[in-house]
Amino acid sequence: MTHILIIDDAEDILELAAIGLDIAGLSSSTASNGRQALQQLEKQAPDLILLDYQLGPESGLDLLPQLRQRCSAPVVFLTAASGEDEKFLAAGAAGVLMKPFDPMSLGQALQPWLPVA
Repeated sequence: MTHILIIDDAEDILELAAIGLDIAGLSSSTASNGRQALQQLEKQAPDLILLDYQLGPESGLDLLPQLRQRCSAPVVFLTAASGEDEKFLAAGAAGVLMKPFDPMSLGQALQPWLPVA
């Protein structure tokens, strides 16, 4: 089963994303900061990483190189910052999803970056 790691400091976003992915038949794990995210990578390698840009005191862009060192899964940024796509893509992100997102269509929105079954 396809597994997605969701990294966001907002508990409601983590819950909504996990519910949406579950509805789409995708498994997920969550992390609310960089340290937890790196611990999750030790437990299970994800097929995709959803990464919040404004991740509490740290930036998702700051965490991205550490994720890349440990995992080759595509990283899709979650952000409310419009017009920042080029910055994320230049840093090595596979894509960008805007907040707020519809949990019911999250699985479908991620299809371009998911491995082909």
